[in-house]
Amino acid sequence: VGIDSPQRTDGLSVTAMWGVDADMPSAQYIIMHRDRIWVLNWASFKSTIAWSNLGNANAWAATGNKLNFDVNDGGEGKGLAKNNDNLIVLKSTGIWAVTGYPEDDTSGDISKIFITSEGCIASRTIDYKSKYGVFYFANDFTVKLLSGMTTRTISDKLDYYIKEDLNRNYTKNCCGIFHDGEYRFAFTSISGGKDYNDTELVFDIESGRCRINKGVNISCYFIGSSESDVFDLLYGTSNDGYVIKMDEDTYSGYESENIQLVVRTKWHGFAGAVGHPERAKNWYKM
Repeated sequence: VGIDSPQRTDGLSVTAMWGVDADMPSAQYIIMHRDRIWVLNWASFKSTIAWSNLGNANAWAATGNKLNFDVNDGGEGKGLAKNNDNLIVLKSTGIWAVTGYPEDDTSGDISKIFITSEGCIASRTIDYKSKYGVFYFANDFTVKLLSGMTTRTISDKLDYYIKEDLNRNYTKNCCGIFHDGEYRFAFTSISGGKDYNDTELVFDIESGRCRINKGVNISCYFIGSSESDVFDLLYGTSNDGYVIKMDEDTYSGYESENIQLVVRTKWHGFAGAVGHPERAKNWYKM
């Protein structure tokens, strides 16, 4: 939850963002939707959204302009997203859609619709694209896509890999992004023995193909623009402070020689040890 007061910038300077009627909450999650700023999770309001006045991000009503979600209805808020005309509120054990937006600055016409109990457990995995919907890491430890009012699992081919190798002590550090037809998901593995996200799974949304990139260091993703107006996929590394551009020649294209196809066989108990963990087999294109 925010510690400093919300800030705004005109591109040259940064100043505190104070409301006309009341201060903007120092919230954990923020999004722009239908000509308003929406926020979620601040102070003791762990399951409440608030929004600015229509067309005026500086104006926040002291009363009204808030909608509470019972903590028992999906747990603590984990993030906000957009899905068509709906605002999506992702909670740890449930997802809600907020519909019916007032033309004035009251909450009289706003309503909430419960979508699913497949909530989000890692806020930085949330991403949304109008063509597909909302991507996120769910509370059943799968990567899901919310389209309209229904969800589907996009990580089914690698679910075993996540559930067996995800270090759950670092679940909240998982991150994800949609870029160039693919959803990328980074997590901290048990096998890697690190305390940062050292494994990346990449899912091609159209074809359903997927791949694994190990030995990475990805704390967050973001899209940057270059002088040629090409939008590059970048990621940050938390332990050394670098911002790195993804090498598309290495990490894109499912037919190149350096891309692995991961196949799971039945358990054979290699080394003869009882309870020996299953291991993914890596097969290279021949």
